[in-house]
Amino acid sequence: MIIFVFGIRIYLIKTMSKYINLIILFISLMTFSCSSSKSTKVSQFIQELPTKNTNKLNLELKLSMNINFDNNNYKANAEIKIAGYDSLSMLISSQFNLPVARIYSRKTYFAFYNFFEELIYEGNPNKLSLQEIFKFPVSLNNFIDILMCQPYSSADEYILERINEKEMNILFSRITDKLEYVLYSINEAGIIQYQKKAYDGSIITNISYANYKDFKNIYYPSKISIKLINANVDINVLSAQKVEVFTTPFSFTIPKSIQRVQITD
Repeated sequence: MIIFVFGIRIYLIKTMSKYINLIILFISLMTFSCSSSKSTKVSQFIQELPTKNTNKLNLELKLSMNINFDNNNYKANAEIKIAGYDSLSMLISSQFNLPVARIYSRKTYFAFYNFFEELIYEGNPNKLSLQEIFKFPVSLNNFIDILMCQPYSSADEYILERINEKEMNILFSRITDKLEYVLYSINEAGIIQYQKKAYDGSIITNISYANYKDFKNIYYPSKISIKLINANVDINVLSAQKVEVFTTPFSFTIPKSIQRVQITD
């Protein structure tokens, strides 16, 4: 039995360690679509989107993921906890429920523990620090925006493109060095598609959301499909709920034997 478990761990190290940071990236992208309540009033819907919700929301998610990267398939599970704009915690495990990585972050500090590399990455959760680790330019506040289903940027950066009364959806756009589109469904009261394109028309990111349903006390998509240039990710949301108060701390103890890598600005 010991030999069998050891063999599994060696297999996982070989197949997953290269892609731990990508898994974190996929998780941060997928949660862009949730809604805390369902509404079908078009005027109210337009008025509220894409404004920011400044109310504190404690959110807990459990996910299963199927990831295709460079024609290789990987499976992983994730548990995510977020306490408003103060802090968040993530635990990633393999399909065999063996821990793969853990992250803890607050406004001025984050720690990323890669179990396979046996390294702790620490630093300030600004765009440069997170980009260096996750290869994804996002600050902690933007990451929390995504998890809490808020627009990625300030409301005044989005333009109302069109309202499709037949399909009951609303299209918003944001133009910077890329073209960014967010499609909201009136019926679902949430995002059903997010797309980022280059000016030549090539698609950089396309995310689709489906099967919205009530998860205890929150309305949330149960299936999310993510397509990137070189990867596809299918996500099943196993559970989602708002939490009044988290009773256990998000931080974790760092073993003294683990090497610590400081990420500087």
